[in-house]
Amino acid sequence: MSKLNRFVQSEQNLYIINSITTFKKSCISSLNNQFCNYCKQS
Repeated sequence: MSKLNRFVQSEQNLYIINSITTFKKSCISSLNNQFCNYCKQS
C-alpha cells in the first residue's frame, strides 16, 4: 500500500510541476496576458 501511495504522490507532483511550467510558458507567450508581469517576476 505504501508503494502505491508513493507512486501516486510522485504522479501528483509531476502533474503540479507540469501545470506550473505550462502556465509560465503560456504566460510568456501571450504578452497581453495580465499575469505576464507576475510570471516574469516569479
